[in-house]
Amino acid sequence: AGGTAPAILSAANEVAIEHFLAKRCRFDDITRIVSEVLAKSSIQPADRLETVLAADVEARRRAADMLKLAA
Repeated sequence: AGGTAPAILSAANEVAIEHFLAKRCRFDDITRIVSEVLAKSSIQPADRLETVLAADVEARRRAADMLKLAA
């Protein structure tokens, strides 16, 4: 998808893996969380560092919120 999608994917994946390693979610939750975060995020052009960092922060928040609801 390009743009901020890689930052969103990476951030959501890091949060989901952190929860998995802490035994707060199942292994198969990782792909579900990452997919849902990507689907619910607005992909923007990655033309400014601030845009990429904002996408990272938002993706981490979304993933953490989804994992709290799943717990």
